[in-house]
Amino acid sequence: MRPDLERLGRYDGHRVRQRLRDGFSPQHTSVITTNGAFAGSVTLRPSDDAHWLEHFYLSPEVQGRGLGSAERPPGQPGPPQLDGNALRQTMLTSLYDPDDYPTLAKTIRAALRGTVPPAPEAPPESVLQNIAAVGVGTICNDVDWPDSAAHYQQGVDKSRAEYPLTAGMPRGPMVCAAWPFQPKEPAVRVTDRGPSNILLVQNERDVATPLSGALKLRRALGDRAVMVTVNSTGHDAYLANGNACGDRTVSRFLATGERPDRDTYCAWFNAA
Repeated sequence: MRPDLERLGRYDGHRVRQRLRDGFSPQHTSVITTNGAFAGSVTLRPSDDAHWLEHFYLSPEVQGRGLGSAERPPGQPGPPQLDGNALRQTMLTSLYDPDDYPTLAKTIRAALRGTVPPAPEAPPESVLQNIAAVGVGTICNDVDWPDSAAHYQQGVDKSRAEYPLTAGMPRGPMVCAAWPFQPKEPAVRVTDRGPSNILLVQNERDVATPLSGALKLRRALGDRAVMVTVNSTGHDAYLANGNACGDRTVSRFLATGERPDRDTYCAWFNAA
């Protein structure tokens, strides 16, 4: 990532080094060698029932050779296992899109049998890289994310107690916790002051951005917004996992600026 950030003029070496110093755990760090020569290092810090992979570095000359998947600290498991965390991650990913429900069903059945299902076919590496880069660049630059491990640990502990099924996963740190840059602009406050030209579209059953959050946003925007609630399941309500009524309503708004007069519910049979 560093060469790309340097080309953009966004690399902050001091902040990167400070993050390493603040979180360095020598007792859990291993040196990676290949053919007897130093190749990098990796930290695998244990927690209650899992390990945190941190500070994974490989020398540029050995990158792209599969060392990242081949190397692991002594005593650590090799092939992936279908445990609770893997099942929860599969469930989270699959519930975004009803087309992925068969994969989730196979995983659940495999868990009941005590076997590991074959990995689903993945998109090309270049596609995954582009999706990750755009997503991370947008989300991490939007606001200043907490970078304290204690902050996330507190959230995970609380979430584990309140929602045992997800074991704290929704509150764990993501890549933005290590993002080395400060936002260029302050976060935008959502208020009911401004032009009335906003159309919200929301699937009724969306595990990624739930209806409850959309309703809060609708109330915060007041008369500035009209909301279209779509009787559908999954994320991406427009031209993906919504329905024909919702798609037509949003397309009309994008093409002409025309919105419904009031908040609208798009049922499956709705032809309006």
